[in-house]
Amino acid sequence: MLKKFYRTLSKAYHPDSNPGKDTSEEMKLLNQLKNEWGV
Repeated sequence: MLKKFYRTLSKAYHPDSNPGKDTSEEMKLLNQLKNEWGV
């Protein structure tokens, strides 16, 4: 379930999906959570 949640959010906030919008902070947070959750 966490993996699906991570994938959904990472697609939404990935820089390639959001040209012109800085989503780097969101991606940093998602990647940190991914590492903490062990996804």
